[in-house]
Amino acid sequence: MRQPDEFVTFSARALEYAQAHQRTVLWIAIAVLGVILGGIALASFRLTQWQQANTNLARAMALFNENKLPEAISAFDDLAEQGGTPEIFAEIARLYSAQAYLRQGEFARATAGFEAASGAGGFLGQRALVNRGYALEGNQQHADAAQQFAAAVQNGGPYTAVAILGEARNAELAGDKPRAKAAYQKLLTDFPEAPEKQLAEGRLASLE
Repeated sequence: MRQPDEFVTFSARALEYAQAHQRTVLWIAIAVLGVILGGIALASFRLTQWQQANTNLARAMALFNENKLPEAISAFDDLAEQGGTPEIFAEIARLYSAQAYLRQGEFARATAGFEAASGAGGFLGQRALVNRGYALEGNQQHADAAQQFAAAVQNGGPYTAVAILGEARNAELAGDKPRAKAAYQKLLTDFPEAPEKQLAEGRLASLE
């Protein structure tokens, strides 16, 4: 004799339980619905945060690109410090706030700003290190700038060739010829097709 289908048997038992425990089943259904609605509300809230942060970042970038630097700094700082701003937007805002200070020639503030932004991960962190090197170089702190560019090289990322050249240039300006020679040679070895190849070769020859 054929046994009852397992799915049918299970469904029948579930129906019997639901009929016998209507109040319990109702409360379970309400709880599950609450969890689902809560998850939807949280996702909607986070999406709103991202959309607002993206709008604010675009507004700040427009000011930056129009060279309205004081207004851009204020907009970037507001975005970075605003509660609920997604961290990636806060990192970009801190980086560009410091970049605006650098463009204004306020090297001390730019240095502090890039230091605050250097904790960002990936290429943003390396860019902060490189730009802090430029800020120190602009303030004629060449030994410190060479060290900062070296940290950017160690960090790795798309700005490595620029960082090596920065280390070499600032080591040379600081009077550290062995370090400058080593850095110029590293650029030629690691990036033989770099646009700065002829510059590095010329500087290396002058240091011999």
